Amino acid sequence: MTREQVQELLATIQVAFPNFNPKDKKATTNLWLMMLSDYTYEQVSSSLKEYIQAIYNNIKLPTRKTSKSAGYDFLFLWMQFFVQKEKW
Repeated sequence: MTREQVQELLATIQVAFPNFNPKDKKATTNLWLMMLSDYTYEQVSSSLKEYIQAIYNNIKLPTRKTSKSAGYDFLFLWMQFFVQKEKW
């Protein structure tokens, strides 16, 4: 994998996850290049696409619980975590 391909992957991550904003982009690129050197760009790109799709497909949109609800009932990730944890 080339440096330009790693930079393209990092740009994709930054678009999908706006809070991902590494302070030192050169160091981040170097680290990812080292860590992903055993993989092809196609492998990493495909895996990243699947990962992003899995996250976005699991987002639960707010819904109205009853027809007389004044607003939408929002779900919070921490609530989902505790509900899922209780099932264990």
